[in-house]
Amino acid sequence: MGKYKHIRPIDVYISVEQRLAAAEDRKNGIPHPEITSIRLTGNNFFDLFAMLVESGYELNVGTIAKAMGVKPALLSPAIEAMSGLTAHRWMVRYRHLSACDKLGYDDRDISSLAAKLGFRTVSAFSHFFYRLEGCYPTQFMAKGSCRMLR
Repeated sequence: MGKYKHIRPIDVYISVEQRLAAAEDRKNGIPHPEITSIRLTGNNFFDLFAMLVESGYELNVGTIAKAMGVKPALLSPAIEAMSGLTAHRWMVRYRHLSACDKLGYDDRDISSLAAKLGFRTVSAFSHFFYRLEGCYPTQFMAKGSCRMLR
């Protein structure tokens, strides 16, 4: 049996730039498939997981497992088999990717972005961002770079 390509957050994420380009194409009369928030992988289980993560839905493995109708102890190994990352690690990377992208384009209001990404407080979001990026969201907006996307 051959080895499957792992599904990384960047593989399913639609960036702000891509959504804006698609909207511009449609505005100019160029047919363009509808862009949703994530690219579908063809795997219904993984796509549901990614959609729940993208929606900011109570981001913890137990709650997402319950919403998907699986036991928490089974969700992480299943996601790890498909992505090479545990469910928690995949969610962290997706949120980081999304935060970097949105801070660079459309979400200059850190408190609304924190809420959209499922953080209960701006402080929790800032701490999360600093831990992964090495700077705070306000500093990131000023310097405009993201280590993960380089």
